[in-house]
Amino acid sequence: MDEKDLKLISLLRRNARAPIVALARHIGLSRRATQDRMARLEGSGAIAGYRVVEGTPGTIVQAAHLLARFESGKTCTKSRRG
Repeated sequence: MDEKDLKLISLLRRNARAPIVALARHIGLSRRATQDRMARLEGSGAIAGYRVVEGTPGTIVQAAHLLARFESGKTCTKSRRG
């Protein structure tokens, strides 16, 4: 996991519903490169899922959560499925 992966995960922790274009702009990559990076992180298990928690009816407050798992000594490599 490199610096851009960590920055992407940090941004997703703050707002897991952020548009790809906004995430790409913040980490300095193209939209496609950001999508590929997210797919790699999801495939490796570093990003385990996304969850939206809405406020009570009648409120505008919403929160999005990112579930991430880090394992010492492991890298994020593209999954090779047969």
